[in-house]
Amino acid sequence: MESLFNFALSLLYSPFSWLGMVLVLAVACRAAGPIRLKLSIGNRAGSRRAGTLAVHAHECGQLLGFRWMMVGMIGQIELTNAERDLAGRIVFDLNKARLEHERVVENGELAADLMRRLVDRKAIPQNRLRYFFDPEYNPKNRKASRADLFIRNAGGVEEMYRHPNFAHHLSYFVYGADLPAAVKEAFLARAQEHFVTSRELDQFACHLVRSFRLDPYPQNYGLPDAFYQLALDCGCEEWDARSVRGAVMKVK
Repeated sequence: MESLFNFALSLLYSPFSWLGMVLVLAVACRAAGPIRLKLSIGNRAGSRRAGTLAVHAHECGQLLGFRWMMVGMIGQIELTNAERDLAGRIVFDLNKARLEHERVVENGELAADLMRRLVDRKAIPQNRLRYFFDPEYNPKNRKASRADLFIRNAGGVEEMYRHPNFAHHLSYFVYGADLPAAVKEAFLARAQEHFVTSRELDQFACHLVRSFRLDPYPQNYGLPDAFYQLALDCGCEEWDARSVRGAVMKVK
């Protein structure tokens, strides 16, 4: 019995066994369509193995020609009653609101309070956090994240949360990309189609800008980043989201 148990374990941890599982999974998913994964990679050996398997499976899937999608959301995250009350009192777009200095300071305190609560609850989706905190998710300057640039100017994390311009990013954390709901739903449906290519996503994003008569870039300076955020929310890889952003910038 003990020898049989050891043999089973050897199969489980054999690299050939894992490779076979990946190949079978990849072939099955090529027929079934996009895979939607939500991974939590920790410090334990089992978690590292799961993360390594996911990476190898992803590479195998790319070679076989199908798209891997991550589970995400395109709209508002779940909020507690207290967070919902805070969000309702925050002015997220200070460029459109003319507030007195005291109201701007109060708005910053409300934004900082909400952000701390969301961080403590780990309520913000990973892709939205990476958009702000990961340099690789900053197409304008891949040497520094948006958070890095904020902290340099503000002086610290708490000061960043209170900064008037941070409210715009907090809006993305809570509500998703600043685009009409119909645009977000249409793009999500297209992104989840079987075997959709990056070029097709680029073309569809441009089609949405025109068909919904959205003000193009640079009149609407934030439009390319909004589509970049939307693509991330839909589960696209960063380079696909970056390609969508670049395509939207060229729409006239």
